[in-house]
Amino acid sequence: MKTFGLDRIKQLTLLPETFSKNEAFAPVQKFKDSFGIYSSEEYPIEEVVFDCDMEDGNYLKSRPLHPSQQLLKEENGRMVFSLRVRITPDFLMEIMSRSWSLHIVQPASLRQRLCDIYREALQRNESSLPEAT
Repeated sequence: MKTFGLDRIKQLTLLPETFSKNEAFAPVQKFKDSFGIYSSEEYPIEEVVFDCDMEDGNYLKSRPLHPSQQLLKEENGRMVFSLRVRITPDFLMEIMSRSWSLHIVQPASLRQRLCDIYREALQRNESSLPEAT
């Protein structure tokens, strides 16, 4: 479920044009491999495998990230999941919101991309910290 900020509309103008649905458009098919609003083929469909701690894993079992999500195994206090999805900006943001627990197993390109984002954020924020005394 997603929430949209419709409460932020300050002024609404109704226009005389009406919407005509394209009967050939199949939204379920178009978005089946997408996490959110991005569905462009610019983002290939990839198998993502990650593990997380039991607390986060139990949450993800009850609220899967994507319909393709599968629990592969539970061991050593970790849960391993897989899903097939386009690795889009909104998917990256969701994965990053679970950083405290999540470890990307594959693809390596996603793991590297997240490391680059974290490294840049660390550099950007460390430079503004006051000197330790």
